[in-house]
Amino acid sequence: EIELAALLSQIGCVTVPGEILKKYHAGEELTTEESKVWLGHPQVGKRLLANIPRLENLANGIYYQFKNYDGSGWPEDDKKYNDIPFIGRLLRIILDYDLLLQRGKSEKEALEAMNAELGKYDHNILAALEAEALSIERGYIVRTCHIDDLIPGVILADDVRDKNGVVLIPS
Repeated sequence: EIELAALLSQIGCVTVPGEILKKYHAGEELTTEESKVWLGHPQVGKRLLANIPRLENLANGIYYQFKNYDGSGWPEDDKKYNDIPFIGRLLRIILDYDLLLQRGKSEKEALEAMNAELGKYDHNILAALEAEALSIERGYIVRTCHIDDLIPGVILADDVRDKNGVVLIPS
């Protein structure tokens, strides 16, 4: 289902004019009207897939691909955190990651940029992507945690830094 979601996540783009797609993928600023057209493609994707048997869950996830984990973003409704369909939360991360790579960022730079956007992404899914992308040794669980959760024996994937960027505990 996840692989199919990734393959079909952009199906609604058939209604987006080519010049808007080019601007978006190049990182150029979209006008308000162009943004509305761009943000409408998940809704089109949902409508195209929702009536196909056994694709209802997939269609709903595609609909939420622009929804931020903290509830901001599109669609503008009251869903946030784990109320957002898992497929939508996953697509939010992988599509943004892919876009950053397309725009010339390295894997590490893309992940750093995404980690800097607090509230935008499900931190557990982002940690899983980071573990896979940066080839952290298999067998470890990578997750974001509070400093109070650190205990002896924990292996840090990243340095622990204060608000000014000073390393408190090295990885």
